[in-house]
Amino acid sequence: MKRILSIALIFIFAFSLFSCSRNYAERYYGDFTICENTKGDDCFAVSYLWDGSRDNMVISIPESYNEKSIDALGGYVGIGNPVPFYVNFSQDAFTDCTFIPNYEAWRNLSFTEETSQIIYLDFTLELGESITKINEILLNDVWHFQCDDNSDTEYKLYVPRFYITVKGEIDRIYAKDGKLYLREDDTLYCCINYWDFQYQFNDKD
Repeated sequence: MKRILSIALIFIFAFSLFSCSRNYAERYYGDFTICENTKGDDCFAVSYLWDGSRDNMVISIPESYNEKSIDALGGYVGIGNPVPFYVNFSQDAFTDCTFIPNYEAWRNLSFTEETSQIIYLDFTLELGESITKINEILLNDVWHFQCDDNSDTEYKLYVPRFYITVKGEIDRIYAKDGKLYLREDDTLYCCINYWDFQYQFNDKD
C-alpha cells in the first residue's frame, strides 16, 4: 500500500532515516507500522495509517506482534535517535484535494478564516495493557489541502484530535478525561491535539 508522509514537523523526515535501524526491523501490521526488536522480545508502535473513513476513527494499538509485546508508543534506535509515533493518512483518503506539505504550508500566507475551512477529525486512541511507555509521540499535526470541489473556500485544514484511553499502567504518565498527564507534576503531556483542541490561524502549523 502506498504511504505518504504528512506529520507535524519537518525534522521527522530526518528521524525516519533511522527508523527501525540497528536491532529493529520495520513491520507492517494491518494499518500500523511496528518496529520489532530482532534481538529481543519487544516492539514499539511507529504509526497508524488512516484510510479516510469516518468508520475507522478508533485507533486501538495491538497488544503484540510476532508473539512479542508492543509495549511503547515511539522509541529509540541506533545511538538513541527518536522515532515518534504519529498518525498518517493513505493516498486515497482525500481524492478531491491536493496535499500541501508542511514545509510549503509554513511559507504560505494564504491560510486565513476567509480562505480556509477547518475540519476536525476526532479519533479515539486506545492504549491496551501492553503499553507501559510513551517514548516519543507527535499527534499535533495539521493537514493542509488545496481543494477543487466547488466549496466556498480554497483550502481545507484537517485537524486530527485525540481522545485517549488507557487500560494499563504507563510509566510516568496517567490518563484522565481523555488526556495524558505527567505523574510528577500533573501537567498535560505535550505534542497532542486533544479532543477539545481549537485551531487558531495565528498558530504555527
